[in-house]
Amino acid sequence: MAAPMKTIFVISLFAVILLGAIDVLLNFEKNGCEMTYMYEYPHYEPVPLKKSVEQKYPKYGLYVYGEGAYARTLGKMEFNGIPVLFIPGNAGSYKQVRSLGSVAYRRMRDKKIPFQFNYFSIDFSEELSGVYGGVLQEQTEFVHVCLKHILTLYKKASHPPSSVVIVGHSMGGIIARGLFALTDFNSKLINTIITQATPHQAPVMAMDIHVKQYYDKVNAYWHWHVNDTLKDVTIVSTGGGYRDNMVRSGLTSLRDIVPPERSLSTLSMSVPKAWVSTDHLCAVWCKQMVMATKRAMFDIIDRKTHQVITNTAEKMAIFRHHLYRNKGGAYVANKAETPIVLDKSIKQEVRTETSWRFLRNKVKNAHYFCVMIPQGDDWRIVATSTVDVDMWVLGCKADQSETCLTATDLSHKGGIIPPQYANKKMISIKPTDVTGFTHVILSIPKSKTQIEVTVETFTNTERYLSYTLLNISRGLFNFPNSLMTAETVIKATRENELFYDVELIGLSAPLQAYTASLTSLSCSNDTQKGNYDGSLMILNIPWSNENVYQFSKPNKNSSLAVKLQIPRPQNFEANARLQLFLQPGCTYRLAMKPAWTELLGQLVRFYGNLFPTFIVINILMVLSWQLHTLHKTGSAVGFTDAHTAWGQSYRVAPPAALLRIILGTFIFAPALQLLRVPRDDVEGLAAQGIWFPLLPLSLYVLATSLVLVHHALVSIALYIASAILGFICARCCRSNRSGDIATFFQYNIVVIATLVAGIFSGSVGLVMVFVLLLAKVLLLHIQKKSGTKDVSTYNVYKTVLLLWNWLVILNAPSLIVWFQNLSYSMSLSRDPARVTSIVSCLSLIILFYTLGPVTNRAVYKTASWAVYLQCIPMVLYSISSIYRISYFITIAILFVAVSAILQLVVPSSEEVDISEPTVDGKEKTE
Repeated sequence: MAAPMKTIFVISLFAVILLGAIDVLLNFEKNGCEMTYMYEYPHYEPVPLKKSVEQKYPKYGLYVYGEGAYARTLGKMEFNGIPVLFIPGNAGSYKQVRSLGSVAYRRMRDKKIPFQFNYFSIDFSEELSGVYGGVLQEQTEFVHVCLKHILTLYKKASHPPSSVVIVGHSMGGIIARGLFALTDFNSKLINTIITQATPHQAPVMAMDIHVKQYYDKVNAYWHWHVNDTLKDVTIVSTGGGYRDNMVRSGLTSLRDIVPPERSLSTLSMSVPKAWVSTDHLCAVWCKQMVMATKRAMFDIIDRKTHQVITNTAEKMAIFRHHLYRNKGGAYVANKAETPIVLDKSIKQEVRTETSWRFLRNKVKNAHYFCVMIPQGDDWRIVATSTVDVDMWVLGCKADQSETCLTATDLSHKGGIIPPQYANKKMISIKPTDVTGFTHVILSIPKSKTQIEVTVETFTNTERYLSYTLLNISRGLFNFPNSLMTAETVIKATRENELFYDVELIGLSAPLQAYTASLTSLSCSNDTQKGNYDGSLMILNIPWSNENVYQFSKPNKNSSLAVKLQIPRPQNFEANARLQLFLQPGCTYRLAMKPAWTELLGQLVRFYGNLFPTFIVINILMVLSWQLHTLHKTGSAVGFTDAHTAWGQSYRVAPPAALLRIILGTFIFAPALQLLRVPRDDVEGLAAQGIWFPLLPLSLYVLATSLVLVHHALVSIALYIASAILGFICARCCRSNRSGDIATFFQYNIVVIATLVAGIFSGSVGLVMVFVLLLAKVLLLHIQKKSGTKDVSTYNVYKTVLLLWNWLVILNAPSLIVWFQNLSYSMSLSRDPARVTSIVSCLSLIILFYTLGPVTNRAVYKTASWAVYLQCIPMVLYSISSIYRISYFITIAILFVAVSAILQLVVPSSEEVDISEPTVDGKEKTE
């Protein structure tokens, strides 16, 4: 590929990733969360633990939250309520319990509830448990100790609890599940777990082996024991939606972990009366979500025992009512549908119109509006209402005088819908819902506030439509118009039409994004009387309990992003649906078009965490070709030339696919299992629904742009820094022994870094060597410009510098944790960077001594192939297991070091200077 064309190609790919990142970081709804406030001064009382516990876990602590008069009683450490333990997540604080604790206390006081919740909270010293797994086991064991200690504080309680309710934020939810995997854990200590923005399916990024092992252990335990020790445990998981850039919502799902009869997975933007997307930290204080959670928690308490109910089915019904489908009132257990005697003083008015609306600012007299049920099966009755009563829709069978004496409540078949605080409910009644009835009754009580009821009867064929989303075949047929223009789904609605339901055929994969546009064509003048008039679009994703809402006022256009946060599982038959609730008196047009920017956002959202693997593979491919040119000519070419010659994606992705097929055959599969070779990462990605065969090829090509742009920026920085450093050295470093001094410090710093890595922290050693390596590359750059040093050495060291840069990045979490723990210990236990750091540092010492004039070019041929061949399994085994990248980098540097030493130990009969010209008598470099 010609240089200008390659530059354009690289910039275009980089722009694709940049636009996707911008979409993920900026293109979402504004933060609609309201703040939670405490009405009295908050207090966090330390809970004394045994001295042996405090000595074993000096970094951790246990607190109990209180405020006002209640806080003044905490020092007694005697409790008489329901214990709740809050477990913070990655870099979380025990003070995050305040919102839940304060709202629970205030609700108990205001509602005069005869029991209260006691909120305990764990202090993990804000450890980075999400990216450093070395603390997860220790945190789990400490929580276990705290659970048992909390229950001892209720010895004098009138109703001593036998279990503790767990609320876990982020990684705190994984810690809660990890408790059950402890060998000495009593599963009866916990029967209710509520998790907020917790990545249950897999770690966001497996930065070290400890995170991966912890997840594997916990998920394996829940898989094998879900019907024995876990049979009484109910768990709720809420994701934050598009605003949460840290934990993708698909990871918060409990699918295939806990059976749906004992679990609920939903998103905050779908939670009734919340309808907001929350960022990762906002999940703990967002008032709408806190209120929904607390309403559910109060309802799961038995009014007699003042403890959590033990009936799993009823408990889950309560959670589903408050967090998934709220009919609009308080939770009422499903009982036998007993007839309701209608008030004879209220007139029953039969409405014969197919579409009608009742709107009054005040209602002086109650009404029963009766809608006759049509004949046949091809019909629906859809109604919306703002009445503030629980039983607002009834079904009845009229007598000979066409009057109903009794009725059956149908309200539980409906649910509340936005906008916020409108108290607006909707119901869609189908024939099977009203078998044996003749009428549907809309009950309207007296009211001093505005009441709006809208009802429409229609045939299914009129309003239940199907639309096939744009795919490759349809796109090519009408290219390029199909890619840029909107396609009309509904040309124009009629004025009194209330409801449409559009089945979206083909929406199943992450890399799909469309925009549904609802255009207001016209509105009559008398339609804007209601306080909450307007249209509502609802994107319903049935496999993820997800509803995305978009409300707009009359005469206003609106748009809704049609894309997935959780891919469609295999063998799931139902399609996503787009439901429209329209403003009576207005006409609308619905259109659908591809959303290319949001498609790029989906790419980054689902696959951005997989880029590091392919970035490093690109760099290793460069190193492989540089070793190859050392073998061929005795001189290593520059980074860009090496990538152009050897960095094509077809050299890596197809061989990796072939290797996976071979390893999966009956010959190799049993042997790999016998040798306990871990399964490749493809299985995990496929289980999440985000794998497709061309994924490695696509990510490699995209990562190429990141690598080349990164290299260009590093080259510019080196040029500027070397110019400044050269200017300083020209005036300050005129000693003839300056080179000897630099060499002396060079070797000693690497030796010291190796010792530091072994004794204190591997990541500290990596950082020390990185600084040294950067200084060496700068010095080589200065010497290269002045012609006093060969270019080949500079090219190799520059590539090694880029690889070392990724070693530092990948092991940065352990560096931060080591720094945080300095007050407790100088050495980092369970350090994932220790071995890789020691091996890499020792390899670099060898390179410093041996990388020079080439005396035996043949050894570099073997090293070149070794570095290249390791890139192939790297695609399979480190695409999501990010921690393995460090192993591959270390092995590659070791290959180079061994080759450099062998070419000295096994000399060739012909010596070739490393600065030998490579192409037309000129050295290749950048």
